[in-house]
Amino acid sequence: MLADSLEKAIGGKDLSQTEAYYAVKAMLGGEMAPVQMAALLTALRMKGLSSSELIGAGLAFKESLEPWVRLEDGFLSMDREEINLDRETIERTSLPGDRGTATFNVSTATALVVAGAGGKVVRHASLVPSQRVGTEHVLKELGIQPEVTPSLARRCLEEAGVAFLYSSALNRAARLVYQVRMQLGFRTLLNVAGPLSNPCGAGSVYLGVYETSDLTLFPSVTRALGVEKGMLVHGDHTLDEASITGTTRVCVLGPSGNQIKELVPEDLGLSRCKPEDLRGGTARENAFVIREILKGSSGPKRNLVLLNSALALMACGRARDEKEGLAMAAESIDSSAALRSLELLARLSNEQGYFRKAE
Repeated sequence: MLADSLEKAIGGKDLSQTEAYYAVKAMLGGEMAPVQMAALLTALRMKGLSSSELIGAGLAFKESLEPWVRLEDGFLSMDREEINLDRETIERTSLPGDRGTATFNVSTATALVVAGAGGKVVRHASLVPSQRVGTEHVLKELGIQPEVTPSLARRCLEEAGVAFLYSSALNRAARLVYQVRMQLGFRTLLNVAGPLSNPCGAGSVYLGVYETSDLTLFPSVTRALGVEKGMLVHGDHTLDEASITGTTRVCVLGPSGNQIKELVPEDLGLSRCKPEDLRGGTARENAFVIREILKGSSGPKRNLVLLNSALALMACGRARDEKEGLAMAAESIDSSAALRSLELLARLSNEQGYFRKAE
């Protein structure tokens, strides 16, 4: 089947859901040589990804991570692709000279604010050896141990309202997949399908996307993977987050269909700012920014977190509209509820029940 799938992709034809499923299953199962994997991923990227390919790949991802499934019902997935996996994304989201991220870790702060507002948030990713500033580096600077067992993750979710799940004890085949991805240096089917396939059974999603075209491509994929409500966002300059530097394009997922809309900060009572006002840096610098926001500091960085938190609260059904979501997010910060979620998560994640990184 692999030879047929590769021939189809090279010929510019879309793979069926079944073909994509078995191809990715072979990759994750160590049944595909690196050169074959690179050839197929490259051919699919040159052709352009289809919904059937994303669904098949997403199902393979979910199956390979079965132990994480169903932590509890009624929580929000905020998965995203880490910035340290391909040159394309690195160039668009990082500062020159390995000096850190172009924006601070907005999604990490957002998850804590949503938790402080009473939401339940699960984020899933895979640890990849890299010198780039990823979420796991910032979590460690915040005192959070990112590599926890499923049982401890469940406790973090129930008590702190947020869990960051990382597959730490990666098998040899999985490590090989990530090595191939980094060597290719551009986003592939795996980069895109991973964030779409939260393996924990989330009923709603708040997902940032790097291309506006993904706002129309992804909804059918998320539904096929079991998620029928939530939001997909693409912001000017901030890319895979809602933006206060310009327009945010949103796809609202709902039982009766999808709605595409645009938001500008002024319409929400937020001041527009320049991209440099949101500048990030090293993991330590980004962790400092997040702590200061949760302690109540004002300014553009707080406003950016408020906007993303408001939309995330809408995505999981806790807020009816942007105005209510902004008020809930502000209360989460100003009451120190978000800060308490951070402190509780740090304490819980450092208790017994975390993985030690494999050598």
